[in-house]
Amino acid sequence: TTAEELLFQYSGWQLPVAHLDWWLRGLPVPGLGLSRELDEAGRLKVLRQQGWEIQYPRYARIDRYDLPQRLTLVRVPEAGAPSMEARLVIDRWSQVK
Repeated sequence: TTAEELLFQYSGWQLPVAHLDWWLRGLPVPGLGLSRELDEAGRLKVLRQQGWEIQYPRYARIDRYDLPQRLTLVRVPEAGAPSMEARLVIDRWSQVK
């Protein structure tokens, strides 16, 4: 069972958990098609990948990196798949060792 399957089984949400590691850091998942819009600082403003639109309205400066502080994930409606929106707020970043 994958994380996506467990999340769907217990909540009914179909969220691409495997991609969140990349999207949370403001990066596209490697090897997958994408389109993107950048802000004036050259950071991702909008990423479209795997049927999802990820919006990055706010970044925070952590050490020497600009990391997303707020994200909105919107599933692009397709035939048979309902639309979905998830909002994430990151209040603290820390380095995993």
